[in-house]
Amino acid sequence: MEDHWLESLKKKFVNVDTSTLQQLLLSKAEIVDEIKRNQDQRFIEDETKIKELTSKLDVMKETLYTETQTLEQKNNELSREKVYLEELEAERKKLLQELKQLEGKRNSLRSAKPNLQDQQVLEQGKKKLKLYKDFTKIQWDYEATKFGIKGYVSNKRDYIHHFYYENQEINDKLTDSLWHEIHLSTSEGEIRDENLQSNIPD
Repeated sequence: MEDHWLESLKKKFVNVDTSTLQQLLLSKAEIVDEIKRNQDQRFIEDETKIKELTSKLDVMKETLYTETQTLEQKNNELSREKVYLEELEAERKKLLQELKQLEGKRNSLRSAKPNLQDQQVLEQGKKKLKLYKDFTKIQWDYEATKFGIKGYVSNKRDYIHHFYYENQEINDKLTDSLWHEIHLSTSEGEIRDENLQSNIPD
C-alpha cells in the first residue's frame, strides 16, 4: 500500500516537474525569440542609419571637394588680381614721376624769358605764311582735311572758285590742279582788266 502511494506521488511530482520544465523552456524560447526579433529589428534600423549616414558623408565629401576647387580657383584669381594691381601701382608711380618732371619743365618754361632769336624766327614764319596765302589766293577748309582737300581760290575782287579733291594724297597731279586753280583766278582777273581797259574811251 505504501509502495503504491509513493509510486503515485513520485509520478505526480515527476509529471509536474516535466510540465514545469516544458513551460519554462517554452517561456525561455519565447524570450529568446523576442530578443532575436528585437536584435534583428535593431540591426535593420542600424543598417538603414549607416546607409543614410554613408550617403550624407558622400554628399559632404562631394560638397567639400567642389568648395575646395572653387576656393582654389578664387585664390588663383585673387593672386592674378594682386599681380595686376601691383603692376598698376608701379605704372601709377611711374606716371606720377613723369608728371612731376613735365610740371617741372612747364614751370621752367614759364619762368624762362622769351628767346629773341626764336621770336624773330616765329615772326618770319608768320610773314612767309601770309605772303604764301596772298600769293596763292587759296583759302583752306581745315575742317574737311579728314575727308579730302577742300577750299576756294579768290582774287578778292570778282573771282571765286571752290575746289574739293576727295581722299587724295598730295602728289604732282594734285599740285598741278591747285596751280591751275591759282592760274585761273589770275587769268580771269587779267582778262577782266583788259576788257575794262578796252571799253574805256580814249
